[in-house]
Amino acid sequence: MLIILERHGGIMGRKIRGSLNSEALPPQQARRLTSLLKRSRFFELPIQLQPDLPAPDSFTYRLTIESDQGTHTIEVSEASLTDDIRPLLDFLSQSLLLK
Repeated sequence: MLIILERHGGIMGRKIRGSLNSEALPPQQARRLTSLLKRSRFFELPIQLQPDLPAPDSFTYRLTIESDQGTHTIEVSEASLTDDIRPLLDFLSQSLLLK
């Protein structure tokens, strides 16, 4: 599966982008990714998850996943992260953006 993660916003407004093919992950990380995707119900999420009130200087994430289930993209603000999606974005941020 191909994963593309973009993060933009924050005080600096900087955009960071990373991508990976899950087949290149070590087995333990691939299992963790699969588990986090199931827990978040990623392919059932709406395209946009935004907070009720604006959150200045917060990050916005755009996550696209291409898999056997199809391609799905979500855009979620940091203020809208739920307990189900936050671990997935944390894992991918560490794997892709903070290298």
